Amino acid sequence: MFLYCLESGPGGPLKIGVTTINAESRVYSLQTGNPEELRVVAQRPGKPMEEAALHRRFADLRIRGEWFQRDPSILAEFGL
Repeated sequence: MFLYCLESGPGGPLKIGVTTINAESRVYSLQTGNPEELRVVAQRPGKPMEEAALHRRFADLRIRGEWFQRDPSILAEFGL
């Protein structure tokens, strides 16, 4: 399993998710529902409970669902 961070357009919002496939394959399935180009910012091994913990941690930045306002603290979580 992989924990990943995607961006929607350059400098756009970030999606924190988890997948059993690689993040690039996940982008392919998500791209059809998003008018902005999606790009993998980072991925690392991770589990759904880690994803849920990050969603709670960054709840104040949540836009909707798994999408969050771009913030240095989210990027730092992924070593960026």
